[in-house]
Amino acid sequence: MPVSVFLRSFVVLVAVHGCSGSTQAAHQAPLHIGGLFPLSEKDGWSRFFGHSALVGAKRAIEDINKRNDVLPNYTLVLHVADTEGSMPVALNKFYEFTYKPPVKVAIFGPMLSSLTEVVAEVIGKWNIVEMSPAASSPVLSERERYPHIYRMITSAAGFSSAEFRMCRLFGWDKIATLHETTEPHVGAINELQRLASESNLSIIAAESFYKDPFEAMERLKRKDVRIIVASFYERMARKVFCSIFKLGMYGPNYVWMIPGYYSNGWWMTTEEGLDCTPDELKRATEGYLTIAYSKYGRSDHPGIGGRHFNI
Repeated sequence: MPVSVFLRSFVVLVAVHGCSGSTQAAHQAPLHIGGLFPLSEKDGWSRFFGHSALVGAKRAIEDINKRNDVLPNYTLVLHVADTEGSMPVALNKFYEFTYKPPVKVAIFGPMLSSLTEVVAEVIGKWNIVEMSPAASSPVLSERERYPHIYRMITSAAGFSSAEFRMCRLFGWDKIATLHETTEPHVGAINELQRLASESNLSIIAAESFYKDPFEAMERLKRKDVRIIVASFYERMARKVFCSIFKLGMYGPNYVWMIPGYYSNGWWMTTEEGLDCTPDELKRATEGYLTIAYSKYGRSDHPGIGGRHFNI
């Protein structure tokens, strides 16, 4: 997460929602922010993003507090809570932030779209601004429904546009879809289906799953699909590709398109209940295509640290 983006966005939001109408003249009055991050082993793969976001948040707050031209007379204070990647835990931590002093002027997080949506549904009752660094669910773009949330990442619907263009590039006119029944995956596949309906791209099969993808993938195999656009979190990726291996849906006659934000070597991670070896998963994943965010941007202009990241 670029620190400069965090700094600019967060200052504007906190200044508007936290300081408007305040007549307090005391020097360096604190503005308290509740941070919801996945940090522990219980969070699984998402904890790596949680720790990265926490480092970026601390750095940005440090930069803001050192300057006298951003929030003069105020000091930002970050309170950190671990969501454990769990919806009930995230809500409980949010309620603790709102009901226990000191008063929070903003919430930073959560990271996962599914958790962010739930917090965004209720945060308006306290008129608190919420800012997520990683929630990409397309539904969060509905401003009437989620008026208090802001995010520093584009909607996952952008993945669908890239996948659609990739199909057009290679001349694929018949595809199938497979997705996990949570956001942002539902919204991303819905957007792809919308794009397909407005063109000559045919979706000949559309399957979804909640916990076990095997039966959904059996149906895909019976329909003899070869180009599959899929969307699911990393925790499900190993289950999906284990099923791919068992069903023989890999090799030169298949194309799998999946999200590109998984951790390095994700197929080598051992997982309880998974009856495929890392070598089998490696064979099943050979040649898959990914769509990922540009992490460093494309601008030649240097960032706040004096460097540019055009690669």
